[in-house]
Amino acid sequence: MRAALIFLLLTGGCATVEPGAAARSSFYLGATAIRIPQTRGQVSAASVSTLGVGWDDGPFIGWRSGNWISADPANCQLLIVIRSAAETANAVQIINALEGQSPCIVDYTNSLRR
Repeated sequence: MRAALIFLLLTGGCATVEPGAAARSSFYLGATAIRIPQTRGQVSAASVSTLGVGWDDGPFIGWRSGNWISADPANCQLLIVIRSAAETANAVQIINALEGQSPCIVDYTNSLRR
């Protein structure tokens, strides 16, 4: 246990995620990967994986992984989340059916063109 703690302290970094206007803040100390997906509209999203200590809806020690999306209902009345290539094809059909409306989109595959 002591060796693992020393390893984390020597190799670790620090990251803070502030998702725009949302009232949420997270802090990570350790080996952390943060992935920000492609978005359209007034929506914030992140995928975070960390090994260390931090604060993400409460304190934690060890491995933590999660995704979060924050959108204002006044500006995002329809939210489309894309997590796979199959979902991309379905999302394109939905977006085309909306005929000019602008839904908020979170694309974890980064496959939609702007």
